[in-house]
Amino acid sequence: MRKKILFTAGGTGGHILPTVSLVNFFEKNYDIVLVSDSRAKKYFKLNKKIKIYTINTDTPYKKNITKILGAYFKIFISLFTSMFIFLKERPNLAFGLGGYVSFPISFISKIFSCPLVLYENNASIGRANLKLLFFAKKIFVGNYNILNCPNKYLSKIKYTGHVLREEIYKLDNKKTNVMGEKISILVTGGSQGAEIFGQIIPSVIKVLNEQGILKNIHQQCIKNQKIILENFYNKNNINNSVFEFDRNIFDKIISSDLVITRSGASTLGELVHLNKPFIAIPFSHAMDNHQMENARYYFERGFCWTIDQKNFNKETLLNLINKIYNNPEDYLLKVKKMKENKKIMPFHIIQNEFDKLIK
Repeated sequence: MRKKILFTAGGTGGHILPTVSLVNFFEKNYDIVLVSDSRAKKYFKLNKKIKIYTINTDTPYKKNITKILGAYFKIFISLFTSMFIFLKERPNLAFGLGGYVSFPISFISKIFSCPLVLYENNASIGRANLKLLFFAKKIFVGNYNILNCPNKYLSKIKYTGHVLREEIYKLDNKKTNVMGEKISILVTGGSQGAEIFGQIIPSVIKVLNEQGILKNIHQQCIKNQKIILENFYNKNNINNSVFEFDRNIFDKIISSDLVITRSGASTLGELVHLNKPFIAIPFSHAMDNHQMENARYYFERGFCWTIDQKNFNKETLLNLINKIYNNPEDYLLKVKKMKENKKIMPFHIIQNEFDKLIK
């Protein structure tokens, strides 16, 4: 009889995309149950073999006392829902990938003596995972020197590298990464903070185009900015591709010379894997400032440039891009360091740990 793994993660891209990759890998040898919120279903709509439960919970880290009490009530109810799921499914292992949705079911795993393992994508451990460390057998981490882990739990850390989207492991970036006379720029903002990119970056792109150093711009945006950005770029004769979501985003990454991005752990991990230098602009309202820590992690390793959002304006960005363009040696050094960075396949590392825990 096949063993069963229960995966649980929040529905945002940083949590659910690694979950998708792991589920697709482990479903070959295990029965899979997923516990998340309603956003996760769209990622598995073509996979009918995966049983999905949704939990309605919330984070208690709010400023409004009414919302705090409401969040604790949802958490209380979600604990009973989690018990029902455990009684029905009886998994052999629980795997929490962060987000407040993962907390109730991960917590309940202890009552059922089910081994719990965690995964942390960011440079610092998230609040849900931090509270679950006491119960966990292992915590897999994407970065070396993970921040804010209590010393008594350091023995539980297992470095795996970032769990990236499956297709990226099949890609080979054969682009020379030598900038020519004109550069191609990709802007990826994701769901958190793309709006400010749409407000500031177009004016910078216009100047670069007037300087004669811009080849084209690929820019991710929020829905209500798409037509505005397309009209602006077309009016100024700028070769552009404006999109809300693109399944072929890796093609755009590889074909670009420079990426301007937020600092989600998965996004930065993918850029480093593809040896693509980037300007990181951390989302200033990210929980526990984890995007800043992610950006700092890669900046200190010489992979990128960073701009603090409070200093993010037309002049600062334009000056930095011109500096990068006029100093190709620095650019090539970053490419070299990325290529030297060991590319790790995390799945088999995790599988080996599972083999020790699943009985």
